[in-house]
Amino acid sequence: MSATVSDAEIVFRLTGVSKTYAMHKIPVPALRDIDLTIRHGEAVAVVGPSGSGKSTLLHLPATVDRPSAGALWFRGRDLGKLNDDQLAELRSRQIGFVFQSYNLIPVLEVFENVVYPLRIQRRKIDRSRRERVMALLDEVGLAGCASRRPAELSGGRRQRVAVARALVITPWAPVEIVLGGDLSLGHPDSLFGQLPSLGAVTVQVRSCATW
Repeated sequence: MSATVSDAEIVFRLTGVSKTYAMHKIPVPALRDIDLTIRHGEAVAVVGPSGSGKSTLLHLPATVDRPSAGALWFRGRDLGKLNDDQLAELRSRQIGFVFQSYNLIPVLEVFENVVYPLRIQRRKIDRSRRERVMALLDEVGLAGCASRRPAELSGGRRQRVAVARALVITPWAPVEIVLGGDLSLGHPDSLFGQLPSLGAVTVQVRSCATW
């Protein structure tokens, strides 16, 4: 594979990235000199004990935080050159999130929970997008659940609603989806294992007792 093709497949690239927080005026390093490349169709798990910097590493490609040093690239764009408004625009249209607690809106039906990011962007929910949502619900195993509310679903099904909501934001291109919960890591038949086939780059954080 040529370098050009390989570069075109790169979604996230971190080069020499470090992150330091100030706690009571004391510098606390969370990440030190991290190099990481994630390409289209990859599923990446960040595993380590509590306090090892997993969530911090997740937040950087998710564009919800900035590194203290180093460079972060998304689809060939240097994120260090974007202001906060530009990062928010990119995040809302190209990066989906599945939160550990799912963050579904309890008064909305499953269909409306999934299309909610599109409504925030003031996109018209036309026939093609409705069909897209119904197809996504079928792909994540929620056929027949569009009119149910979150309280009527099991925890596993709520998780699948959150995944569909993350995938719906960019129907014309592969979605980069950042996962904050446990989606059965390591099982190809699980939802996490199926996400690359749905056109998603996946990054998941998972804790373990030792490193």
